[in-house]
Amino acid sequence: MKVNDRNRGVLDPRVSELGGIAPDGGAGAPGGVGEADQVSVSETARELARLKAEVGDPNAVDEYRVATLRALTAEGRWAPDLRATAEALLRHVVSDLVA
Repeated sequence: MKVNDRNRGVLDPRVSELGGIAPDGGAGAPGGVGEADQVSVSETARELARLKAEVGDPNAVDEYRVATLRALTAEGRWAPDLRATAEALLRHVVSDLVA
């Protein structure tokens, strides 16, 4: 398959304007889905989906926790462990670089 740099269009003889991708290289039927078409998902993908649903969004911010820690810090009743914070930050950065 080639990508045309001028219009970023896909140039592939198996892709027709109306019929989608046909496995035999010809134009597919309108709708593009036959009775034999199927999708399989690996066990790993299923496990990842289950874990994500169980844990939730890992990038979500716990607004209550942030507000509580801000208030405690402002009152001088909480001081984060700077070494542990720096180590956690470095682990996060390194894991992003390795992945």
